[in-house]
This record gives sequence, structure tokens and C-alpha cells, in this order.
Amino acid sequence: MGKTITVQINFFGPYLKKEDIPKILEQKPVELYE
Repeated sequence: MGKTITVQINFFGPYLKKEDIPKILEQKPVELYE
């Protein structure tokens, strides 16, 4: 399931500042990055 986060960050990466990435991770259920 960790793959999903990586894909989403890679997809949105060009449109985001690095500071925004933690906000995205906070919105995800814990299961995704356990």
C-alpha cells in the first residue's frame, strides 16, 4: 500500500512544494504507510 503514496507524490510532485508533502501524508489513513 506504500506504493500508492509514492505514486501520488510522484504524480503531484511537480505541482507541489516539498513543504506540502507532509500535508498530503497527514490526510492518508495510517494503514497506507505502516
